[in-house]
Amino acid sequence: MKDRKKEIKKRIAKRNREKRRQANQRAFQPINMAFGEEMEFDHQAIDYEAPNDEYRPFVKKEWFLFKILASGALVLGTAIVFKSQSPVMVDSQKWIRQAMETDIQFASIANWYEKQFGKPLAIWPQKEKTVTVDKPKKDLAVPASGKVVETFQANGKGVMVKTGKGEVVDAMKGGLVIFAGKEAETGNTVVIQHPDQSESWYGQLQSISVEPYQRVQAGEAIGKAKDRADGTSGEFYFAIKQDDHYIDPNKVIKFE
Repeated sequence: MKDRKKEIKKRIAKRNREKRRQANQRAFQPINMAFGEEMEFDHQAIDYEAPNDEYRPFVKKEWFLFKILASGALVLGTAIVFKSQSPVMVDSQKWIRQAMETDIQFASIANWYEKQFGKPLAIWPQKEKTVTVDKPKKDLAVPASGKVVETFQANGKGVMVKTGKGEVVDAMKGGLVIFAGKEAETGNTVVIQHPDQSESWYGQLQSISVEPYQRVQAGEAIGKAKDRADGTSGEFYFAIKQDDHYIDPNKVIKFE
């Protein structure tokens, strides 16, 4: 009888060792716990399979870096287009300027910033230079003394003003230069956007002394009038634009 009990215990111990070995080799396999020869209880473990989908981050690092690089390239490309004096870039400059002035009123934003923080908003890097302005600051200034030789009624956009040879042309009103370059119709042209969202245009200039995104005050020089054919006088184009419509400059500024 004792030998039979020892034999049974050996068989149970052997079976338990085998079960533990199988459990170490394969996880979540059925484990049988035996109590005696005649009674056994089997406990089935739940087989869980991990989903096949891999972990996906909320924001992919590669796509985020691509957006940063693309934004930087866009800003750099825009800067190159505006800095270039090549005639090939004229159409691109015109398109970008139109998009900017339609979507964002830079002059209004810059004016608000200056009122809030007391310093002009530096939207575009500028070279340090000395600007001499003898005229006192005021709301409106005559761009240059002269006589209107082509009226607003002649073209529906602006006027041509005859002035002295090499006459300096000043900003009519303070604001932000949103264009300084060549236009197909008006040659060397400067466009200033004012805080009230109006614009003043100065064309047919011999030279330009301001840069895009530079803030100017009323009466500050923005260029020089172009020499006329007679060689003794100059002339320049002047227009005022409000809400996408041109208005007669003579209703705002009186030339001599």
